[in-house]
Amino acid sequence: MTEVKGTPIIKGSRTMQITGLYKGRAIIIKDSYTVINKKLKLFPEMFHLQCGEKEVFPYQYYSSSLLANDNRTGVISEACKFIRDVDTFMKNIDSIKGCRIDENHFDLEKYSTFYCKQDVRILREGFVKFRNDILKEFDLNVYDYVSICSIANKLFENRVYFPNANLYDLSNKPREFISRCIQGGRCMLSDNMKQKSEKKLIADFDAVSLYPSAIARLYTLEGIPKVMKKEMLSTEYLMRHLFDDDQKEPIGEKFMSGFFVLIKITEIGIYRHFPLIVCDPELNPELNVPRSSNTCCLMYVDHITLQDLIKYQGVKCEVLQGYYYDGNRDIRIRDEVKKLFELRLKYKKEGNPLQENIKLILNSIYGKTILSPIESKITIVNDKDAIRYAIRNYNHIVKFE
Repeated sequence: MTEVKGTPIIKGSRTMQITGLYKGRAIIIKDSYTVINKKLKLFPEMFHLQCGEKEVFPYQYYSSSLLANDNRTGVISEACKFIRDVDTFMKNIDSIKGCRIDENHFDLEKYSTFYCKQDVRILREGFVKFRNDILKEFDLNVYDYVSICSIANKLFENRVYFPNANLYDLSNKPREFISRCIQGGRCMLSDNMKQKSEKKLIADFDAVSLYPSAIARLYTLEGIPKVMKKEMLSTEYLMRHLFDDDQKEPIGEKFMSGFFVLIKITEIGIYRHFPLIVCDPELNPELNVPRSSNTCCLMYVDHITLQDLIKYQGVKCEVLQGYYYDGNRDIRIRDEVKKLFELRLKYKKEGNPLQENIKLILNSIYGKTILSPIESKITIVNDKDAIRYAIRNYNHIVKFE
C-alpha cells in the first residue's frame, strides 16, 4: 500500500479496516475476525468447505535459529519430533511439488507456503460463503460493514428501529449518564472468596443464547429522555408511576415507560453470595471493596435494575438525579429476535451452515447500541507532509509518532 486514505478504524491493538492506494488502485484491507470471530480451523465444518489436505505443521520446529541465514532446508526426522501424525506429514511432503529435497530433507519454505495459501483459500471461501448467505437471507452486503455488530445493528435498524419512527440516538450528557447504567458481565466467586471443593463434583453450567433470550423479554423506549423534577426523586414515586410489566403505553398515573437514575444505597436488607450491587470504584473512590459486593454505595441503575435491587436485596436508597421516558414501549424487537432464533433452529436441524451466521448476529444485537464515544481518530500522513500537517493541526493532535 503506497498511500493511506481516510481514517483507519483501529480498536486497541487491532486494525479493523484501513483504506489506501496500491499502484494507483483503491484497496480496502479488513480484519475478517471482527465479522466472523471463529478460528480458521472451524471454517470447513462451519461453512461446509473442502479443506483439502489435512494440515500437519511442525510449528515449534520452525524456530528463528533454524531459519537464520535464509536457511530453507529442514531435516525430516527432526521435524517429526514436533508432530503426532507422521504418516500424513510424509504424504504431504511428497504431494507438495518440489518439497522433498532428498530422502532426509524437505524444503521449509515450500511446505509453509503451501499451508499459507491453503489458509488464505479457506478464509476466502468461508468469507464469500458467509457474505452470500447474509445477502440472500437479509439483503445486507457484508462488504459494506466493518464488524458483525455493524451488520446486526443495520438489520435491526431496518426491522425495528427505523419502522418505529420515534426512537432516537443519544449523545452528549444524556448518552453519558444513561450509558453508566450499563453493567458488564459478572466475573466473581461466591462471596468474593476462593472456593475449594475436594469431595463434591462441580457443575459447569453454561446457559445458551443469554443475550437474545434477554432481548426477547425487553422493549425499546419511544421518545426522548427528560430530566427528572425534584418531586420525582424518590423510589416510591418512581415505582408508583412506572409502567406495569405488560403495559405498552401511558395510562393515568402509570406514565413512565422507563428511567435511568443515580442512587445512593443506604440500607441492604438481604445479603447475597452473588450481589446485584455494583460498587464502581470511579464513583466510590473511598470504598476499597470488590466491584460486586454487599456494600452501600453510589450506583447508576435503570428501572429494571432498581426493581431487582428492591425485590432481591431489600435495598433502600436515595434517588439523586436521573432521566425518564414517558412514551410508549415498542416490543417489536421481541418478535424479530424470536424469528431469528427460530430460523436458526430450523437451519441447525437441517444442518445448514447459515445457522452459525445467525448465531453470530443474535449475539451481536446490542453491541453498537452501547458503543462508547469515539473521542479521537488516527490519521496517517507521509513523512514529507508530516511537518505541514502538524503545523496546521497542532491544537488537535494528542500524540504524534
